[in-house]
Amino acid sequence: MVAITPPAILAHPSTAFAVQFSGQATEYIDELSLLVESYDSVRSFVEDAQTALFEEATPLGLTIRPFLWTQGRAFQPPKDILTSAPVSYPLIFISQVANYLGFLEAAKTTHENVLQKIRVGAGHSQGIVAALLLATATTQDELFSLAVKFVRYMFLHGVRAQVTASNNNLANNNNLSPMLLVRGLDEVALRNVLDTTNSKLQLDGPHTLQVSLINSVDSIVVTGAATSLAVLQTTLSQLSRSLESQAHLPFSQRKPLITSASLAVSCPFHNAILAPAQVAIEADLARLGLIFPGDALQFAVLGTNGDAVNLQTYDRQDVMPAVVRMQLCDVVRWPVTVKAMNTMGLTHVLDFGPSVDSASLTQKQLEGFGVVVVVPSTFHQPTDMLPGLDYIMTSQYNYVGSSWEDKFGPRIHHTSDGVAQLANKYTARFGRQPFWVGGMNPTTSLRGIPLLTAITESGYIGELAGDGLHTEADLDRAVSDLASRISPGRGIFFNLAYFRRERWATHFARIKKMRQRGIPVQGFTISAGVPSPDVSKSILTDLLAAQIYVVGFKPGTIDAILAVLDIAKKFPQATIVLQWTGGRAGGHHSCEDFHMPLLATYAAIRRVSNVILVVGSGFGSAEQAYPYLTGDWSLAFDQPKMPCDAILIASRVMAAIEAATADAVKDLLVQMPGIPDDSDWEDCYETSAGGVVTIKSELGYDIHKIGNRGAICWRDFDRKYFSLPPHVQEAAILADKDAIIARVNADFQRPYFGRTLAGNVVDLDFMTYLDVLSRMVSLMYTAKSKSWFHPTYMTRVMAFVQRTDERFASTSADHVCVLESQVNTDPWAVVASLEATYPDIARVLLCGEDIDFFIHLCKVGGKPVNFIPVIDKDLIVWFKKDSLWCSEVLEAVPDEDAGRVMILHGPMALHHVKTKN
Repeated sequence: MVAITPPAILAHPSTAFAVQFSGQATEYIDELSLLVESYDSVRSFVEDAQTALFEEATPLGLTIRPFLWTQGRAFQPPKDILTSAPVSYPLIFISQVANYLGFLEAAKTTHENVLQKIRVGAGHSQGIVAALLLATATTQDELFSLAVKFVRYMFLHGVRAQVTASNNNLANNNNLSPMLLVRGLDEVALRNVLDTTNSKLQLDGPHTLQVSLINSVDSIVVTGAATSLAVLQTTLSQLSRSLESQAHLPFSQRKPLITSASLAVSCPFHNAILAPAQVAIEADLARLGLIFPGDALQFAVLGTNGDAVNLQTYDRQDVMPAVVRMQLCDVVRWPVTVKAMNTMGLTHVLDFGPSVDSASLTQKQLEGFGVVVVVPSTFHQPTDMLPGLDYIMTSQYNYVGSSWEDKFGPRIHHTSDGVAQLANKYTARFGRQPFWVGGMNPTTSLRGIPLLTAITESGYIGELAGDGLHTEADLDRAVSDLASRISPGRGIFFNLAYFRRERWATHFARIKKMRQRGIPVQGFTISAGVPSPDVSKSILTDLLAAQIYVVGFKPGTIDAILAVLDIAKKFPQATIVLQWTGGRAGGHHSCEDFHMPLLATYAAIRRVSNVILVVGSGFGSAEQAYPYLTGDWSLAFDQPKMPCDAILIASRVMAAIEAATADAVKDLLVQMPGIPDDSDWEDCYETSAGGVVTIKSELGYDIHKIGNRGAICWRDFDRKYFSLPPHVQEAAILADKDAIIARVNADFQRPYFGRTLAGNVVDLDFMTYLDVLSRMVSLMYTAKSKSWFHPTYMTRVMAFVQRTDERFASTSADHVCVLESQVNTDPWAVVASLEATYPDIARVLLCGEDIDFFIHLCKVGGKPVNFIPVIDKDLIVWFKKDSLWCSEVLEAVPDEDAGRVMILHGPMALHHVKTKN
């Protein structure tokens, strides 16, 4: 005789199982039919169960034929019969036993063998009875005989519950269910709605709408009269948001997306109204001899209510009255049961259904602990998250799961010279410590090369911000400078906003060419949104072709996170750095809470192996950051540890000694309090949070800035002018022209251009050519360092010098020969020379043609000008474009006043800025 070797998972000494079973409102007849067809043991059991049901049901005028009904749809009764409690209650139980028997037969093992591996059993609602059966039967023969007895009980339980519900007008009537599944509200919020609805309908006592089952935090079943549930559904639909995105709203102001669905049941299970059925059911149990003391259970069976009590603790007391009560009127708290189940040292949960509803709930709760939920049923189509019978049947055992903490948590690694360092997925991939400095304009842009060098040489990664590099020359200069400073083996990581299309087109192409020329560009982050799938595919294809294998994304919503994961799956050869910050981040930010989207997507993120999870916003100390590396942060949300791979910091480094941030701006950062936690950051939208306000950037997105006079001016203009429709906006701007000029001259970094040499504020058509030239030089050139704020500022002055020369020279011989080098080194001497040659430039006002020429010069030709040339329909562009660089170059600001300049910073990170440099 050939020895039968059981599956390795059953024989392996390290495996330990939980068994669980589903409850009401699950599809079962097709599953049972396949089991009867597939297994002799199941066929025999269902035939015996049918005999028992005939004996119990016939005196009550009912006919229940489970074996016959599995022989084809033509033999099956209507759905309302299959879902009625006297039928569904015993048949769901029969399906559960059938699944277990089929599993034993397929695995070529016995109940006695499997018992040795079971640590705990549980059932979602009526499923606790099947768990109890397995715990009480000591042999397979006893399992079979006891199961038939339990079938009798389950039928009678369904009958008693149905009669009690009907006597109280709470039974299914005209296909209107007394149970409603509500998704999208937590228990506290839903109970508030129920209180209001019960009061409105004047319901009291056991007739109120009641919370009956907690499937998960926001999946809850309510029971009550169908007419009352219909009113509740109407109320919920009014409270729910539409399917339109609310991403533009602060998360606390959003409506929840609430859905509801009637369950296919005939009784309001887990409702106080069913309590009177307890006495009759206990009498039935006594007649059937189904009495089980707690100390007779061979493994722990957990209660389904809030206590999740181990029924073994009943000792010599019969557990059946408690089991009956749990099904009739106790609230099911499945997360509590699963949490208790997880304390039993499990490696696997075997779910015997029927269906996979409870398996899915358990899998979501246990995935992070490394417990594998298996549905070992012939009917189940296996998935990555819910493997099936094939998983059990494999001949080699290598399927012990790992918790997120074990897979992704940090370990201590000692270097060759004995220095202790953190080691995790991030350090393994990059060979750097797990801190990433995000790209910021201006801090890590044109003037940020010393800071980026210090970051890189210290063993971290920092991004060169492309948004502050306006021209290809700027880009070339910055990359060349950084490449020359960093050590061999270090790399450059670039950050560029996709939605700046013109700059994207030039810079993206140039970065690829740089990499092909051997410049060590190692990574590229796409900021300001996640491009469409087709665009992302094109970008990734180009980057990989250029041998840039590290690609970062900065998603702002749950949907965007999922989009990044889809991209990562399509490009497994790339390392995708998912940078999550939420709404409390400095600079551009979403309106999202920091934690909730991360909690919602963490499991999905960890299923994609080439994704590195970097989280940031508000981090400013090791004590604050470390729990996010270890995963301890998620324990506060009653979740398994969720380690992150690295910490993203950005505005926190603006006060560093290597940062080019102006000293007066650093002083301002130190003075601002910030906020210590994220409970108040949304105050930024209306008032201020620790000295930080939210305004609309030039791209139209929310952006955090220090709430100085300049930012408040910006916010006021947003509210009063820039939020208006275009046809209304222009009229409002022109009507308030004088007030706008006065405001920017008093508070903003960009003054109004119009001013005479005498100091009078005027428009361009009241300025002389000398006024314009002098004003351009005074605003665009600093005498302190004898330099231009940008090369394209010099070229604009040069262009207007030439225009002035052309306008006033009477013949070609009279032209003044001005070299660009002269304008570059001493513009004031050039202006003086022009005035000496053409005295009339001091009294002749600009002609209309030259006003247009000047405005055109301001619009094109390089870096946006640092003044407002005209108050017109384009005020939002003059006012907002390229607004950040002045925080590093106060000489470009009237009176070098830090109160005027735009300063990016996050409200929480600001709290940690205690000293400068």
